[in-house]
Amino acid sequence: MREKACVVDVKGDKAKVVVTRHSACSKCNEDCILGLDESHEQDKIYVEVKNNKNVEIGDMVNIELKDSSLVLGSLMIYLVPLLFFVIGYFVGANLSFLFGNISEELSGIISSFIFLYVSYLFTKKVDKKISKTKKFQSEITGIVSKNNKVGVD
Repeated sequence: MREKACVVDVKGDKAKVVVTRHSACSKCNEDCILGLDESHEQDKIYVEVKNNKNVEIGDMVNIELKDSSLVLGSLMIYLVPLLFFVIGYFVGANLSFLFGNISEELSGIISSFIFLYVSYLFTKKVDKKISKTKKFQSEITGIVSKNNKVGVD
């Protein structure tokens, strides 16, 4: 995945960049109910990247995250909680006899939410470990323009 970004801070071999993401609505000229709220038009995301091109504050750069890292990260965020949720339901339903008078369905539902919370803790722990590896860090692939004098928020 490639994005254009503006360098807002440089510290040693790290650079902090801001990426402006635009929604599909920002390119539409039609008046509709979705356009009433300005909040969905664009988001600014701050990302720390490796400064391997000796960039300076104000430079416009291209940053890239490898596709394999993006896919693996998406699986961790979306698939792991879903699997924990479903497995939690079946574990709770099959162990409902331990909880006394509550039904299999209620036991399964309660257990699925407990497993969902456990998946959150698991994902958070894995995120801390993999965020330190170079495989999951974006890097600057090129400089689009030097010292862009457009104001940076």
